Amino acid sequence: IIACDFEADSCPFSSDPTNNPRWIRANSLNVSYGSAPLNDVTLKNSQGYYIYAGSNNSGKKSNSILKSPIIDHSSYVC
Repeated sequence: IIACDFEADSCPFSSDPTNNPRWIRANSLNVSYGSAPLNDVTLKNSQGYYIYAGSNNSGKKSNSILKSPIIDHSSYVC
């Protein structure tokens, strides 16, 4: 399993370069009001980081792919 809270970096996740919109690592101190969450879930304040799919401003629906490494779940048991 991947442990990541996005506080230091984007961890092993990345935005597919062909995407529009792209996944963005940010906190609410560096995004426009109303375009992303006000708080993150780790620090529960405006200084905590998260990732979100930015807007493509086209008014059309779109998909955004978040890439991750392959996760081998064969050794994990619920």
